[in-house]
Amino acid sequence: MSQFYQIAQNPLGHGSERCCLRQTIKFERSFSKEPKLVVSLTMIDSSSSANLRLEAHPENIAVDGFDLVCCTWADSIIYAFDATWTAYEN
Repeated sequence: MSQFYQIAQNPLGHGSERCCLRQTIKFERSFSKEPKLVVSLTMIDSSSSANLRLEAHPENIAVDGFDLVCCTWADSIIYAFDATWTAYEN
């Protein structure tokens, strides 16, 4: 599953503080137990005037979904990104 985040109207990050975007993801069908998750970034549109700092990770993982959290910090400015995730039972 892929999620595209276009945030050019209000860029993510623009100062020295940590700035995060959180999106709740609901699975199409529930797992029988808490799944494992892999999150990756497949596209990043960022300002060339600063270093690129962006992380993506899952939080609040449950059988029916999770929160996808993407954060930047320091002087990085992110205009858009594409985060892809895969959930699986172990």
